[in-house]
Amino acid sequence: MLPDVAHPLRLGLKNPGQDTTIPALRDVWRIADEAGFDHVWDFDHLASIGAGGPGRPVHEGWALQAAMAEATRRVRIGCMVTGERLATFNRRHYPGISRLTPPDR
Repeated sequence: MLPDVAHPLRLGLKNPGQDTTIPALRDVWRIADEAGFDHVWDFDHLASIGAGGPGRPVHEGWALQAAMAEATRRVRIGCMVTGERLATFNRRHYPGISRLTPPDR
């Protein structure tokens, strides 16, 4: 018998948005949404990471969240990584983002 838990297990999907296309990402997010995932994530690296090197194409993470919202109906969306320097730039040039990113250390 399983004990009652205060917080149920939630499942998410992280898809980094590098070396792919927006239509392919939308398909993945839509499938995750329809399959019952609770949240979908991207990242906000300024260059691609991994074995293929930094020269591969990478989509900007905050813009991908808009595409996530358009492609899904119920999942929560988020950005796994926002570079500190990028967050500082965005707070200076896009004041609305200051509510979403932590302050400088």
